[in-house]
Amino acid sequence: MDLGLVLAHTRFGGALGLEFLGFPSRAPWLFVLAVHAALLGSALAPGVAWRVARFPGRAEGLAIGATLLATGLAIRIGLTVTLGMPDAGPDTTSYISPALAHPVFPFSEVRTAGTPLLVALAHRGWGHPVGVLWLHHVLWLTSSIALVCAARWATRSRAVALTLLAYLCLCEKNLAFEYLLLSEHAARTCNALLLAASLWWWSRPSAWRALGVAFALLASMLAKPTALFMLPSLALLFAWAPGKWTRGRVTAHLAIVVVACLSSWATYSTEYSRRFGYWGTNAATYMNLYAHVGHLTDVEAVDSPELAMELARLIPRYRQDFADHGDHQPNWLIYGSVSPALRARFGDDSPAAAVERERLRSSSAGETRQHGLERIYRELALEGIRAHPVDYAFHAAGSACRLYAHGLGGSYRWDGLTGAAGDRAALVARDARIDSYLMLAYAQAGSPVPRPGTAEPASGPSAGALGAAVVAVGAVAACCDLAFVLAPLLLVLLVATSGAHAWRPGHTRRLRLLAFLTVYLGGYAAGIGLLCMSDAERFAVNVQDGAFLFLAVTFGLVTSHLRTAARRGGARPGSKR
Repeated sequence: MDLGLVLAHTRFGGALGLEFLGFPSRAPWLFVLAVHAALLGSALAPGVAWRVARFPGRAEGLAIGATLLATGLAIRIGLTVTLGMPDAGPDTTSYISPALAHPVFPFSEVRTAGTPLLVALAHRGWGHPVGVLWLHHVLWLTSSIALVCAARWATRSRAVALTLLAYLCLCEKNLAFEYLLLSEHAARTCNALLLAASLWWWSRPSAWRALGVAFALLASMLAKPTALFMLPSLALLFAWAPGKWTRGRVTAHLAIVVVACLSSWATYSTEYSRRFGYWGTNAATYMNLYAHVGHLTDVEAVDSPELAMELARLIPRYRQDFADHGDHQPNWLIYGSVSPALRARFGDDSPAAAVERERLRSSSAGETRQHGLERIYRELALEGIRAHPVDYAFHAAGSACRLYAHGLGGSYRWDGLTGAAGDRAALVARDARIDSYLMLAYAQAGSPVPRPGTAEPASGPSAGALGAAVVAVGAVAACCDLAFVLAPLLLVLLVATSGAHAWRPGHTRRLRLLAFLTVYLGGYAAGIGLLCMSDAERFAVNVQDGAFLFLAVTFGLVTSHLRTAARRGGARPGSKR
């Protein structure tokens, strides 16, 4: 999140409920900033730091953790009972259709099996889309417990684990995607399970834990194939196995991961080829790549004269009026979605329409529509990259930077939480989206589901409880926003306090964990920057749990360094000099 967005977080006015605390509703960030300042300041006071370092103990940690989990679960149950349906977006149809057409092994040419499988299970178990929400909650609970326990073992810090748990239970952005029938929640929770399985293996390697890493990686790839971008970090983690483990045993564990994933992925590809007539796992890779690099289109390299002539009328003006100003209009490039500004310049024409006409001219017998489009987009995207390699490199680097500069944060505009707590207009807007996308998708598939009436805001004690949930979620969201904004400062403090006098032997483990998370986040950003990046908030949510764990570990190291330095200037309370 940008600092300006954090400072202008006026929508938390009543949501944060800071008026009764004496803070101005237009500036909740002052409250959050004070909390962060108090935490850092406590590290500078030897007496306070010594006591803070001992908190929480085992009993307090279990009590706080159980309270956070119970609070998060209660919020989700209350919202699901009140709302009764998942929210929907334009892509929702593409997840429902394969689930209804192939309920046993649901996937399509453009969607892998992760989210369609959840829809199919919900349809079979509940006969209603609300089942998706309950399955989402199971994924949230399982992944949260697994990641927090793994972080506790990897960092040896209850404070880091509880901070991570508070974020996982109450982060508004994660909660919003949990109620959307899209692939982001499945991808985020599967990535969290992959991260947890990897840390569990690193803490105490075993063949069974290596097999857990393999299954978590496979689940992440089925949710979103972008999980492949995390392979470099897994290789680094296996290279850093505990010293007592021989290279032969570590190599055997790595082989378990590779063989399990490749065999499962080969089975998936075989079924894909049987269903669609060609070998692959999805037919949207080059389509997404062209949406990312369409402004680099080399019209002169296009083989088809008709397509070259049509694109020559569109691409130069598009590049001059939109792309050169940072507005790349990816949906116009591959879907033909037209905004008023685009319609004023191009009417209803678009590169997507030109490619569709070329597909009709050049398609061969037995070729599916999506495969034909993928064939043409592959040529356009790769020729554009070959013609402008330097521009592509800068564009990819800029996209990778924007992913974390603008995509990370705890806040997300979502009608469900505020609507359930009393905002009727938000519920009306949400119901309109459900009718336009979710219910229409079921109707088009010939499988209508009962549509409950318009959701009503909670009343009585439920309204008070959801109002308190809005306060808690808003406070955690603001803290997350500020934490991500202050991430560069934390890194500077880590470097500044990392003198030899401040280190302890246990810090090496945390530094290796930070290096692993750096490669984990960097590999994902590099892959997204090279392949496709449109909505930074949606793409970043897949790995935001890892980013928050990185910040929590960094904060723990900084405060530990400051405490160590402070103790050298004064004895521990109650000890002799």
